Amino acid sequence: MPKDYVVFLPETTALYRALSYDKLLEILKFLSINFGQVVVLSKNRYKFDLPNTLNLSGKTSLLEAMYIISNARLVVGHETGLVHFSYLYGIPTICILGGGHYGRFVPWPENIPNLYVISKSMSCFRCNWRCKFVNLEEKRPPCLENISSDEVIEAIRDFLSNKKEGI
Repeated sequence: MPKDYVVFLPETTALYRALSYDKLLEILKFLSINFGQVVVLSKNRYKFDLPNTLNLSGKTSLLEAMYIISNARLVVGHETGLVHFSYLYGIPTICILGGGHYGRFVPWPENIPNLYVISKSMSCFRCNWRCKFVNLEEKRPPCLENISSDEVIEAIRDFLSNKKEGI
């Protein structure tokens, strides 16, 4: 498989650990317009239907998803096992990261040149997803709500144009 597609991972284990649907849709629109084919991988929560988008949500095994990622040009998603696989495999990876487990898994202390982490630092980082600002059953935490789709899009542009290196 040639590296002519981008993988988008919109889902996480908990809804409050991900950007809102509207923000995810804006990011996906940008990817589909600017990078051609985009493959969406998730369990089945999101039903994106855009041009240049192959939505494989709920249609792949873990091994199939790993194979798809291993042949991608770029992976964009939240901090999940597949995002970790992506940068460890050497694929350029954009990781959208809330503060709940910040530093526990990413960002790692050493510079990983093919990983770029997008987060909004707050004094409450490392709260283990026990947000003191909102009830996570009702709202997303400010550490994620404060990340705009425009910031993610700009990070994708910067990362791929080598304006920024690593974390």
